[in-house]
Amino acid sequence: MNIVGTAFAALLNSLWQSALIALLVWATLRLLPRMNIRINAATRCAVWWAVLAAVVVLPLAPLHARRSVPDRVRVSNGRHGSSACDARARR
Repeated sequence: MNIVGTAFAALLNSLWQSALIALLVWATLRLLPRMNIRINAATRCAVWWAVLAAVVVLPLAPLHARRSVPDRVRVSNGRHGSSACDARARR
């Protein structure tokens, strides 16, 4: 898959995740005053800036994850040394 397709897929996949994050934060900030926990405007603003940063970074996460996985994964065939199974197979 080319870089444009990967970026487009990452954007589409992050839409529901971004909406879920925003919804959870909105509900939390909405319910806190009902539990007699007062949050001032500066704290609410900082929380929403953190949500915005998370929403902006979220589409980049799959691109970073792809770079950390090796291109080729070597599969072991189990013949690195002798084991009890190899000893039984030789009998």
